[in-house]
Amino acid sequence: MHSLLRDRCLIRYLVVCLSIILSSSLILVPCVYSSNTICNNGDIINPSVINRQDDDIFAPDGFSSEGQRSARVCAREGYSKFPLCFIKNEGQIDERVKYYEMGGGHSVFFAKDGVYLSLRQRNEANKKNVKKTTPADSLHEFIRLFPLGADRESEIAAEDLQKGVINYFVGSSEQWRSNIPTYGTVVYKGIYNGVDMRFYGNNRRLEYDVIVQPGASPSRVQLCYEGIDDLRLRKDGDLEIVLEEGSIVQKKPYIYQMIGGEKIEVQGEFRILKAGDGRRKPVGQGYYFAARPQQFIYGFKVASYDQRRPIVIDPTLEYSTYLGGSGEDYGYGIAVDGSGSAYVTGYTASSDFPKESAYQATLGGGIDAFVSKFDASGNLMYSTYLGGSDGDVGSGIAVDDSGFAYVNGVTTSNNFPTTPSAYQMALSGWQDAFVSKFDALGNLVYSTYLGGNGGEEGSGIAVDSSGSAYVTGFTSSNNFPTTPSAHQGVFGGGNDAFMSRFDSSGNLVYSTYLGGGDADKGNSIAVDSSGSAYVAGTTFSNNFPTTPYAYQTIFLGGYSDAFVARFNSSGNLTYSTYLGGTADEKGSGIAVDSSGSAYVTGFTFSYNFPTTPSAYQKTLSTYGYRDIFVARFNSWGNLVYSTYLGGNDNDWGSGIAVDSSGSAYVTGFTFSYNFPTTPSAYQKTISAGGLDAFVVRFDPSGDLTYSTYLGGSGGDWGVGVAMDDLESAYVTGYTDSNDFPMKSAYQGVFGNGNYDAFVTKLSLLPPPVPTQTPSPTPEVSPTGEVTPTPQPTPLCEVAYVIALPRPLIIQKGNSATEKVTLICTNGDLAAGVEVTATVKPGGKKFANVSPPGATTDDKGQVTFTITATDKTGNAKIEFKSGSEASTVPVKVKKK
Repeated sequence: MHSLLRDRCLIRYLVVCLSIILSSSLILVPCVYSSNTICNNGDIINPSVINRQDDDIFAPDGFSSEGQRSARVCAREGYSKFPLCFIKNEGQIDERVKYYEMGGGHSVFFAKDGVYLSLRQRNEANKKNVKKTTPADSLHEFIRLFPLGADRESEIAAEDLQKGVINYFVGSSEQWRSNIPTYGTVVYKGIYNGVDMRFYGNNRRLEYDVIVQPGASPSRVQLCYEGIDDLRLRKDGDLEIVLEEGSIVQKKPYIYQMIGGEKIEVQGEFRILKAGDGRRKPVGQGYYFAARPQQFIYGFKVASYDQRRPIVIDPTLEYSTYLGGSGEDYGYGIAVDGSGSAYVTGYTASSDFPKESAYQATLGGGIDAFVSKFDASGNLMYSTYLGGSDGDVGSGIAVDDSGFAYVNGVTTSNNFPTTPSAYQMALSGWQDAFVSKFDALGNLVYSTYLGGNGGEEGSGIAVDSSGSAYVTGFTSSNNFPTTPSAHQGVFGGGNDAFMSRFDSSGNLVYSTYLGGGDADKGNSIAVDSSGSAYVAGTTFSNNFPTTPYAYQTIFLGGYSDAFVARFNSSGNLTYSTYLGGTADEKGSGIAVDSSGSAYVTGFTFSYNFPTTPSAYQKTLSTYGYRDIFVARFNSWGNLVYSTYLGGNDNDWGSGIAVDSSGSAYVTGFTFSYNFPTTPSAYQKTISAGGLDAFVVRFDPSGDLTYSTYLGGSGGDWGVGVAMDDLESAYVTGYTDSNDFPMKSAYQGVFGNGNYDAFVTKLSLLPPPVPTQTPSPTPEVSPTGEVTPTPQPTPLCEVAYVIALPRPLIIQKGNSATEKVTLICTNGDLAAGVEVTATVKPGGKKFANVSPPGATTDDKGQVTFTITATDKTGNAKIEFKSGSEASTVPVKVKKK
């Protein structure tokens, strides 16, 4: 029996989630969410000696079991932040422990023979006795995690020395310890030949990485749990760790390799190697392990991969955090810079909203805007209020190449912060828009009101490479600031949208109304590399300004239509169009790619909203309910694709972003239990609250390639989305779920107001981008499937194969031509990759390749054209790279 497992520790409860990363190597990342702790070889350590204050002695609920609430729901009600450091043992606790960590509801001890987790939950049978902790008050879980068959000579070391130290002044002076160092990482070195195990913490989360060096095998890694009741592999691929009073779920790993800057998916899954021997764990008051505890062993099954390259088995969420205090907090806008730092704005009514290096450290009035910056790992870099003595809301945010953040929104404060050289230093009407600029450290560079004698609201902002800010929103003022060359210098009536440009110093360059005789509002704005600005919004006007040959020049009815407008760098309107059917539409978000294509989202009630022939969803899901729409216009304003997106209930598209390949990413919220999701979704079903945020991706042709719910047991609203260069989506919005998905959270606990903002970073696998020239046009078959599966070959490292984006069937007697691009990245290799074109099922050699051999260009790329003719009838076609028997061999040489 392991002696440490005999030791009693008084604990709360915890929730663990596991994912995995293989990096030249295999990395296993379990997340530990918890409350507060105290544990020392059977003795209670007074938490005050480490300058931390324990809270309520009991968790309100324990682990869930069948018929009870989920562990996630139970855990959400009382756990506090997880520490970020590990304490060196210098004699203050049992000598078998080298390092340890103390959180709420658990303790973690790092010893030579493994890592010990001690967990405690409240005994519901004795829950009325809350004045004193006794063995009857608590149920205990003792878990040991260790690599099976590990090298006995492996050593434990600490890395990443932290600034803080720990002092113990308990008992007699001989027992005192001072200046004990703390570390960010504990490493078990050489647990197997070529394998290390590294532990580190983030807020309420403990992570560990199993690092497999080149030459070692992931299959060698066998991890063993002792002290659990069972280990189960679910049908969906998740791993369930069954405890005495509930279970811990480790989500199915997502596996990929980074090659040539692209993510190449590798198949893999958990595998259970041993699921115990059927003996039950003895239980009771502070129960212990049996003399011979059961062992539950699991590992990982990974498909063929290039062992000279890193392989990653990774969670979908990179980080996710609440952002809020004890009042109401809403996230509305998000932007991301080249380093992966995320910038968020919205508004808060919390006097204890998180602050860091704040320009304004106190709440100015009833509600203030906020501006917060997170680094690529989710650490808060700066966070500040922005507001006066009345109401202030941040609506949109953008960031330039220097990390300067640009914010706009609305204020009713007559003392809103402005700078001395501001374009407009005083509130003009009852409410004005505002535009503010912060430097990379969060210092205010300029800040100005923008408005006339009525009311204004700033709704969106974009920034170009010169630091010019472009803003949109709406105004009811007949003297809103416009410039002499404005496209529309006169107020149209009702409310008008506006579009204004400020230079890098905050001077007004141009400004114009945009509207007809009724209400019009600009909701979102984007800018391309030429300085052309694109605005999406909503109009109630049947005389909204449109351009000749616009896609839709007339208002089709209902109360409102969406609109899309483009202004060139001089502020001239180059195209403007309605977008809608005979019911109501709202244009909520717009993004633009490097070619000048505009991507728009919003919602529609119309059964006849414009869609394109190849639309992912051509019809309204449910009459009388709203669906999301996603549309793409080329640089001339012609419709490239347009689709509905939704389920049986109401769905709302709020924000949109586009990556370098032309894939569009949309967020919003849905009430639909059958909202479309993809097999790789982070969350495939709607949460208990029945209202979740979502994140979806459409490829450049408008095909849905990723879709997931994102939410907890309350309501969750996705509002803004941004993209980085590594295909990660950054989402903000607001939630009243106190179990919203968390990972590496800066703030892992709901702020206890009505709503908290949230910030989530979601890593997505980029889809292949095809170049296709079929003749005649191939047809999609519900039974035919094309499965392009790029496989690395020992002869050449193939970064990716651009293959078919959708199921394709070649009917009898027809032919099709497909261009396949390979990227060879092996520096010394002279030749040797095969492209295989195969008919399934069966079939004879049927394809020709041109050219039969080629040399890569300066970028390491080469493109082949495969022409295939099917004489057998309704054959499925599959393209692969690999060394299997090939009907169409092709040689590639590196230049």
